[in-house]
Amino acid sequence: MQNVASAGRSYTVDEAARFLRVLPATVRRWLKEGFIKGAKTTYGQGRRERWRIEGREVRRVQSIVYPTGTVAPAGSDTQRVKE
Repeated sequence: MQNVASAGRSYTVDEAARFLRVLPATVRRWLKEGFIKGAKTTYGQGRRERWRIEGREVRRVQSIVYPTGTVAPAGSDTQRVKE
């Protein structure tokens, strides 16, 4: 998988979490708090909802969380990364 999100597509919470190297629960919390902008879409016969996050938004958050190309170790949550 590439390290930079493509600006031209949208991502699920799990996909965005992999790019941002945080837990999916962190991405969901950021969505609810407004730190990441996303849209809820409905799918399936039961009309379930899921978040979709634009690639440019994932890239914006990457530049805030990991300035100047720094990357946290895989599996780490940004709350545990000291600045």
